[in-house]
Amino acid sequence: MATQKVIVKRLASIENFGSMNVFCSDKTDIDEGTIKVESVLDFNGNPNEKARLYAYLNASYQTGFTNPIDDAICVNNVDISGYQKLDECHMTLFGSDLAFWCPKRIRFIITKGALQNILDACSSVETSEARLIQ
Repeated sequence: MATQKVIVKRLASIENFGSMNVFCSDKTDIDEGTIKVESVLDFNGNPNEKARLYAYLNASYQTGFTNPIDDAICVNNVDISGYQKLDECHMTLFGSDLAFWCPKRIRFIITKGALQNILDACSSVETSEARLIQ
């Protein structure tokens, strides 16, 4: 750690670090300092293209505060030409599809945040297999 010029404020943390068997890092790659989206998964941990679309819609239409996670999501282009942003509030996007042939356009709300906080506000969860009632 000294060769990497790491400053440690609490000596006990060096002992804790040395006794770890598994180290998990959240959001940023330790070596590169960049974020890359490897996959987009549903509630059950299965790959889900609808979740990828919604993540891309939210990340690409959001204004104001930008963050590296949104940038990483937007690297993999998704065709959103059939959708429009209606409004946004904090980290929530209000949008609709552009199905002009249909009198009832599909409107949606996409929000992002800590998983448990989002789940606490939901009454059901949609997965690749089915809609689950919580």
